[in-house]
Amino acid sequence: MPKSDAINSQVGFYAQDQMKFGQHWSLVAGLRHDTATSKVEDGVTKTQTDNATTGRIGAVYLADNGLAPYISYSESFVPVVGTNFFNKAYSPKTGKQTEVGLRYQPLNSNSMYTASMYKLKESNRLSSDPTNPNNQLQGGEAKVWGIELEALANLTDHIDLIANYSYTHARTNSDKDLVALTGPYIAEVHENVASTWATYQFSVADITGFKVGAGVRYVGSGTDETGTLDLPSVTLFDAMLAYENAKWKFALNGNNITDKTYITTCGARGDCWFGSRSSVVGSLTYKF
Repeated sequence: MPKSDAINSQVGFYAQDQMKFGQHWSLVAGLRHDTATSKVEDGVTKTQTDNATTGRIGAVYLADNGLAPYISYSESFVPVVGTNFFNKAYSPKTGKQTEVGLRYQPLNSNSMYTASMYKLKESNRLSSDPTNPNNQLQGGEAKVWGIELEALANLTDHIDLIANYSYTHARTNSDKDLVALTGPYIAEVHENVASTWATYQFSVADITGFKVGAGVRYVGSGTDETGTLDLPSVTLFDAMLAYENAKWKFALNGNNITDKTYITTCGARGDCWFGSRSSVVGSLTYKF
């Protein structure tokens, strides 16, 4: 079998402008143009080039009492490299998202509270071909809407808290001409996800800069792509210990510290994937 080399490149140009109207209104608008090229050499050179122009626009009203309602619209473009079994190049994935929300920052405070609702649509998704395991079908859409709540709070001079919750309703809508094995669900998306993380800053022998943190993550129950296999919910615990001064920062981060065994995703074919086991990562950073 001849050796196959793939070279992928993407070049983008964008322009963005932020405008303010009076003391309260702020508007951001931008355009981006991308050119993505994929070249595969396996005895015969094959080149695939995709182009797209996408945009984004958003507006926010900055009230005097710390409230900031906002609305935004954005588009996305992601190249899908490769060809199907019949040597037909895949089309890029495209997306559109609309979001409305409300931010609140109390006066003279570093705390921030956000509530938002969004709706997005992604086109040209890949799915398994039930008649040919060596092929992937492209077409149809993913439609998602959700609610997100987040709080960044300074409880005291030493204690900070981050809490968030999200509800996501994600479904696929396969093209009527595709005989795809996937069902109406997106397997990797769980409807209910929540987490809380708290840190405490302290000193040792009059040496400041120490910080300890702990958090809990909740991933709600889910299902496979066909909607027939139920995945149980899981609760995971994380921890952190760090020291930082003007130049150096040392940190130990532990994820899933109880070494919980759990399944994150199951595909339409019945294959499932386990979540990450317990891990501890150390880092050392120097600031120039």
